Amino acid sequence: MPNYIPYKVFVKYLIKSSKLDYLDYILQMKKNPILVKFGQRVRQLREDKNLSQEQLAEKADLHPTFIGKIERAEINPSIITLEKIARAFNIPLSQLLSFPEDKQIVSSKLEALAEALGKALKELQIAVDIAKDFQR
Repeated sequence: MPNYIPYKVFVKYLIKSSKLDYLDYILQMKKNPILVKFGQRVRQLREDKNLSQEQLAEKADLHPTFIGKIERAEINPSIITLEKIARAFNIPLSQLLSFPEDKQIVSSKLEALAEALGKALKELQIAVDIAKDFQR
């Protein structure tokens, strides 16, 4: 008798016994790096365009949970799905599949943060000026 449990038997056991957390844990460990990068790219583009997953899904004619699974690298989308997502973003497929350097992503986020801080400082200065006028 072998010392191991065949994979299919193990999966059936997990499903029948509702021990899917362990199966999810195993599957999470085996995420393909390109799917992770692609999911990050979709999330970045979606957030840059201020779209929710539901809004992107509607534009791409996909289910909202499908977008979430793509962003979490849980599925490998087909080329047809990639084209739908590219059209939803109004970008060519080649641009959807281009992965900017991490430096560029961080740089764009820093620029947005700097812009937001600049606006906040201007608003704060206006509030200070109003407070000074009140004291007079």
